[in-house]
Amino acid sequence: MGVAKFKVTELLSVLAAIEKANEFNPSFTDGFKSDLYPDNKVVDKNGNELESVDFETPDLSLIDKSLVEPKVMLKKDEGLYLMCNVAGKKSPLAYAEGCNPNTDNDYYDKSREIAGGDDFCEYLPISFFFKAVANKRILHLEITSEKIEISY
Repeated sequence: MGVAKFKVTELLSVLAAIEKANEFNPSFTDGFKSDLYPDNKVVDKNGNELESVDFETPDLSLIDKSLVEPKVMLKKDEGLYLMCNVAGKKSPLAYAEGCNPNTDNDYYDKSREIAGGDDFCEYLPISFFFKAVANKRILHLEITSEKIEISY
C-alpha cells in the first residue's frame, strides 16, 4: 500500500463544516453508547434493550445527534478522500492527490495503489487535521493493511 497526501486547502472545507455544525451523524459504534440515547438505554428498532436476547442492532435514529462527537473519516470507494459526519447536509470531500474521480483519469488505480482494492471507512482523530492546518502542511496518511499513520 502507500501514502495518501492531502493538501491543507482541501482539508479546510471539511474542518469548516465540523466547526459550523451543531449535530453529527452517529457511527455504528456510537449506537452502543447509552449516553447518546434520550433514556440512556441502547435500544433496537423494536425497542429491545441491549441486554435483551431479542436485541438486533442499535436504532441510530433514536440517538440525540447533538451529543455525537464530530468525526473525520478516511473513505475509499469512488476515489480516496476525507469527509466528516455532519448531520443534515452532505459533507465536503477532500480527495487525496491523484484520487479524485472528477479530475484524475487514473484515480481508480491510484486509490488502489495507496489503499488497496477493498472499499472502507476509518474514523481518524480530528486533532491531527487541525494540527496540519495550523502548520500549513500537506497531511500524509501512510496506509497499510494493519494501520494508518498520520504525519505532516
